[in-house]
Amino acid sequence: MAMQDHQARWRPQPAEFTGLDEQGRWVLRGTTGSFEVLCSTCGDDGGPIGELDPELQSLRGPYRSVELVREAVAIHRLSQESW
Repeated sequence: MAMQDHQARWRPQPAEFTGLDEQGRWVLRGTTGSFEVLCSTCGDDGGPIGELDPELQSLRGPYRSVELVREAVAIHRLSQESW
């Protein structure tokens, strides 16, 4: 069985979600100064954190620096290779 390639990525943590645009993407406004991890392979669509299950909320963060969020992405990708 082939492994799924986890497409984890990071972004600045949005301060606010204002809804969905015409293409169904979340519209974000402002940032908090922290960062977060998103993995669409795991089911994270980038929407509000409160709509995610606890495991994805834990992955999402927040992370206080670019170094920490990059490390979290790398750890997530490596941990998925054993699946």
